[in-house]
Amino acid sequence: MTKAPTLGVQLKGIQFNYTLGKQSIPALRGLDLNLVAGDFVGVLGPSGSGKTTLLNLVGLIEPLQEGVYLWEDKDVRHLRDQDRNAIRKYEMGYIFQSFNLFPTLDAYDNVEFFLTRQNMAATERKERVEWALKGVNLWEHRNKRPLEMSGGQRQRVAIARALAKRPKFIIADEPTASLDHKTGQTIMEELAKLNRETQCTLLVSSHDPMVRGFLKRTIHLQDGVIGHAG
Repeated sequence: MTKAPTLGVQLKGIQFNYTLGKQSIPALRGLDLNLVAGDFVGVLGPSGSGKTTLLNLVGLIEPLQEGVYLWEDKDVRHLRDQDRNAIRKYEMGYIFQSFNLFPTLDAYDNVEFFLTRQNMAATERKERVEWALKGVNLWEHRNKRPLEMSGGQRQRVAIARALAKRPKFIIADEPTASLDHKTGQTIMEELAKLNRETQCTLLVSSHDPMVRGFLKRTIHLQDGVIGHAG
C-alpha cells in the first residue's frame, strides 16, 4: 500500500455555537488541537461534551464559526467550495454513528459509490471494495441492502466504505457502538493496521474502553473544552 502524504491539521481558538430558538448554545469553547500524519487520536468525554461537533468541524461538515482551522497549512476559510469538496472527496474517510448508507444500494454498491465519483478504474474499484468488505467480514453479504442487515452489519459497511477510499485521514464517530466486542476488536485492529501501514491519521470518538487500547493518544472534552491529553 502506498504511504499517505504528510498531513497537518491545526485548530486554534475554535468556538462553535448552536442556535436553539433565540438561545445560543456553546458546543466548543476556544479549543486548540494539532494532528500530524500517523496520529491515532481518541476524543473522549460524556454525551454533550462537543465530541461530534469537533469531528464534524474537522471533517468540513460543519462550517467554521470562530477561530482558525489549517489543513496542511491552508486556512479553510480561504478555500473555495470546490477545494473543500475535493478534500472531503479524496482525502477524508468518514464513519458516522448513523451509518448514512444508501437504502436502495446493496453493501457492495454502497462501498463502491464514492470510488466511482473519483473516476477510478473499474478494476481498482473492484479490488478495493472486495478488500474493504473482506476486512470487515462482510464479503458474503455484499448483495444485501441495508434494511436486510443488522445494525452491526450496517456499521461494518460504513467502515468498509471509509477504508476503501484509502484516505490520508479517517474521522470515526463511535465506530464500535453497534458492534459486539469481538467484531469491534476486529474493526479496531483493521483501523490500527491501516494507520500503521499507511500513516493514515485517525480521529475517533468513543465510549468503548476497548478502543482506548488502540489509541496513540487521547484528548478529553468537557463542556466544549479539552481538559487533559494522554
